[in-house]
Amino acid sequence: MPSGIVNDMTIDRTRFGAELRRRRVQADLSQAELAELAGTEANTIARMERGERGPSLSMAQALAAALRCRIEDLIGRARK
Repeated sequence: MPSGIVNDMTIDRTRFGAELRRRRVQADLSQAELAELAGTEANTIARMERGERGPSLSMAQALAAALRCRIEDLIGRARK
C-alpha cells in the first residue's frame, strides 16, 4: 500500500489521491485552479491524484482550506 506521512500519520496515497480528485471535481476546479489556491503547481496536484506523491502537513492544510474541508476528510480519518 503506497503511503505518505502527514504529522506522524501514515496515509494511503492512493486513497488520498482519489478523495482529492473527487473533491476537486465536486468543487468544479481544474488541477491548475486548485494548485493556485493551494500555492503549488498543477503537476503536484496531478501526482497526488495519481497516488504518486503524498502531501506534507502544510500542503494537506492548504488543500483542505482550498477545498473547504477538513484534512481528515481528505485522508479518510474519522472524527474522534
